[in-house]
Amino acid sequence: MTCAACGSEGIVKLSLVHETGMTSTPIGTNITITAAKAAPPKRKSSAGWWFFGLVSLALVAASPWWLLLTAFCLAGILTCVQYNRKTWAALFAKWDTEFMCTRCGVISRPKILRPTNSSAPVIEHVNVTPVANARAALVDTLKKRAEGIGRRNVLMRWKAKPGACDDCVTLASGSPYEHLPTWPGMGDTQCGKDCRCVIVADEDAWNASLRDSS
Repeated sequence: MTCAACGSEGIVKLSLVHETGMTSTPIGTNITITAAKAAPPKRKSSAGWWFFGLVSLALVAASPWWLLLTAFCLAGILTCVQYNRKTWAALFAKWDTEFMCTRCGVISRPKILRPTNSSAPVIEHVNVTPVANARAALVDTLKKRAEGIGRRNVLMRWKAKPGACDDCVTLASGSPYEHLPTWPGMGDTQCGKDCRCVIVADEDAWNASLRDSS
């Protein structure tokens, strides 16, 4: 697979870019500019509509005109629900198939390299899970970042998503790793290519390296 814009093989799935660019601190969560760019689409919140709708409903006894505001708030709630069910779901599905190029920074679906001697049809855009070149690009990026602060190796953690299979739970409990035994979506776990786990840098080792370099 290659970048659709520049043809580079250094592409990383957006979910991995977003996860690895977020770090927790005592005062909150830090996120890099790149990770923010790779963030998934946000749902529309209906909390404000619910609040004003309930307030206006409580004031109906004082004046029936408040029913107009209640109806308006109800329309806002329904709009949020419809957006989250249809528009947001489609946007998230598209985001889950996109990759970021480590060379040009373009976000797109990867292109499949055209075979040289084959009459089979070529699929230009496919829905794929992280593969070997994405793993190599991510590990290389993390190692270069770590070397800049004096570390020679990067410890990584397998982060299991809710509902993960037993293999993924076992891999997560065995973290951190200097060399990962496999990669999410490679098909080596019970959940196979449907795996939605992610790989993140080990926070304790990362923070320790920052203190040592200061």
